[in-house]
Amino acid sequence: MEARLEKLLRAAPGPAPWYWQSFPRFDRGAESWSWWSEPTGRGFGDWPVLQRESNGARCFVPGFYCYAIDGGNGNLLVWRKDPGGAIEVKLHRVEGL
Repeated sequence: MEARLEKLLRAAPGPAPWYWQSFPRFDRGAESWSWWSEPTGRGFGDWPVLQRESNGARCFVPGFYCYAIDGGNGNLLVWRKDPGGAIEVKLHRVEGL
């Protein structure tokens, strides 16, 4: 039971920038996208960036308290709380980022 709980907690999406390691990696054909940490240079640590591995192009940078999971079929499902308090949910086609 404890091992199962640990596995679930590791797989759970967490808010950016603190838990970006749980964000999904994407492989579509010969192309791959993965997350890496980019120094902000602003004194508050690094920031997660989704990049295309073939050319290093930055494709997506989540905002504070932004969650991301694999939406299936090459989609990135992202949700966050907007300044008004509503939950904003967006589905992005990774190949189009």
